[in-house]
Amino acid sequence: MRKLALLMTAVTVLVGAVGCGSDSDDEPKVDLSQLDVGNYPTKPQDLGKAKDLNQARLIDAARLASYVPLPMEIDSSLRFEPPGSAVRTFIDPESAALDGRAVIHRDLFAQDAKGFMFGFTGTGMSDKVEKLALQLDTVVMVFTDDEAAKYAARALGERENARDSDNQPAALPKYPEAYTFWQPKYSSLLSWFATGRFVIFSTVWDHVGMATGFGDESILTTLAEKNLDIVPNRLKGFTPTPDDKWAEVPADIDGMLGRTVPSLNAGTDRLGDPAVYDGHSGLHISSQPGEDEKLFDDLGVDKVAFNGGLLYRTRNAAAARRLVDAHAKVGKLFRPTAAPKGLPQAKCSEYHGLREQRVRFDCSIAVGRYAAEIWANQRADAYQRISAQYALLANSN
Repeated sequence: MRKLALLMTAVTVLVGAVGCGSDSDDEPKVDLSQLDVGNYPTKPQDLGKAKDLNQARLIDAARLASYVPLPMEIDSSLRFEPPGSAVRTFIDPESAALDGRAVIHRDLFAQDAKGFMFGFTGTGMSDKVEKLALQLDTVVMVFTDDEAAKYAARALGERENARDSDNQPAALPKYPEAYTFWQPKYSSLLSWFATGRFVIFSTVWDHVGMATGFGDESILTTLAEKNLDIVPNRLKGFTPTPDDKWAEVPADIDGMLGRTVPSLNAGTDRLGDPAVYDGHSGLHISSQPGEDEKLFDDLGVDKVAFNGGLLYRTRNAAAARRLVDAHAKVGKLFRPTAAPKGLPQAKCSEYHGLREQRVRFDCSIAVGRYAAEIWANQRADAYQRISAQYALLANSN
């Protein structure tokens, strides 16, 4: 599942900077001209409107996230993010947002899912250790009309079921119309359910059952039904942008992406499309959603942007500094390291664990009500990203 996605924790850059709403006289003065920002931009960008239909649909997919319940809203135990789960929005069926949940090829998907527009994936686990967890993934796909969704739910389910002769027929008693099957060797239950113009593709894994060979299908059935008790009703409030209106879709919300360091380094960047979420849907991309739910509420986080880093908009400068402290990577595996030149208030750490896919450097700093998280495998790149992010925020007034 999403094994192709880079697993990484954020380099936290939380900025409460001079010239950007700072409320502290003790903050070091920063000379922006002395910062090493590499090739990263330092002036906020006005991104205007969507450039094409595909971009407009990806923006709609991020908006859809506000209508997809968090896994912990389905079951309170599902408060941990699975490893490598950064990719959420998608218009391409071969996206990592679907990778590992189903084996989907573009040509066959085009046959089975005529009228597909875009989708969003939500995922959560019951334990931070994947091997010990129960996991629920909910993929919501949006179609042009109800009939297209109804046809696709059946066709996609049947094709996936036919891939493995070991799959066994199954059913959700409360939702007999859902196309459902059981995978004994993976201890997983897969179901496709059409509701209006939406297809809800749910996968429930019992990782312990998969490891031991003693999975309990009834537990997964109960969770899959709980998912369908809640998700369809939430989706009723969502209306996609008509295709003839795509040119009117803003490419940014409140300038959040324009203030966020862009993705420039394929070796470091987390997989995923640039997007802006509200405070609640932003928990879908949190590395610690169970902890961040209360934190975001307490600090008034109302926007979260994802690009070459994560940018949070909080209630005020004090809240931004608290978010920095709460997200700081400190401990046995994360050792403090020096701040970049000219930015002494930046806090940086270096990962010393054994996970090869874990990004090496994390940093943090504070500018007004904004907080940002940046990641990099190379120290120089981490420093340049942090410095550029600081400059973007300092120049945003």
